[in-house]
Amino acid sequence: MRDFLVFDLGETLINFNQQGNWHQNLQKKVIPQMYATLQTIPSLNSQLKNLNFDHFSQVVYSNIALKEEKHRSMVSRVEKYLQIFDIPPEHSTIRSQLEVFHQNLNQSATIYPDVHQSLEKLRKVGYTLAIWSNTPWQSPGWIFHDILRSYDLHHYFTDLYFSGDFEIQKPDPRTLQIVAENSGQKKENLVYIGNAEVDIITGTDFGIPTVWINREGRSLALDCPRPSLEITQLDELMKFLPLE
Repeated sequence: MRDFLVFDLGETLINFNQQGNWHQNLQKKVIPQMYATLQTIPSLNSQLKNLNFDHFSQVVYSNIALKEEKHRSMVSRVEKYLQIFDIPPEHSTIRSQLEVFHQNLNQSATIYPDVHQSLEKLRKVGYTLAIWSNTPWQSPGWIFHDILRSYDLHHYFTDLYFSGDFEIQKPDPRTLQIVAENSGQKKENLVYIGNAEVDIITGTDFGIPTVWINREGRSLALDCPRPSLEITQLDELMKFLPLE
């Protein structure tokens, strides 16, 4: 029996309610708050005195939302734009910029209604639960640890891994190799559970079963591998246990 279940996070367990709006929210909500946050740091008065918001917004967006070097962590992206503005990339300053992104995510997020009871049941019948999740623009894992705690989900998982901490992303199957190696689990014990085609591709390329949570009744692309199991909501998973 495969008893180590690895979950995606966004739109699998928590709905961040930003599908198709990530770039718009970054430009219209996050970056203005980042600018305002810098203005509150007294030691930066001289660097910010002549810093035009439009210029700030353009530089920050081009560094955070870059397509080149897409595996680079958001921490290093923030560090780079601070240096462009001659702002010392101190840990506290970087953290304050990332906290804005964290707050924006948390404000829009909601938990799917069947998640708590499903994870509780899975734990009770002997499954070990973990997370590997890509993070938007390779933002750091602590943001998502905090979000999981805010929804009282953190304690269900023995292992949590986020792409921004490793600078590697799905669909690269090495993501799940990282999970197996760091958790001390054999590949033969793993199942990957997610809501997107990239989750199916990642698990299939790693050579493990996949569960597709298809809440919207979508069709897969013709070139996407078929999942081992398709369900419409997480609590349906209990009907198909044990997973082989």
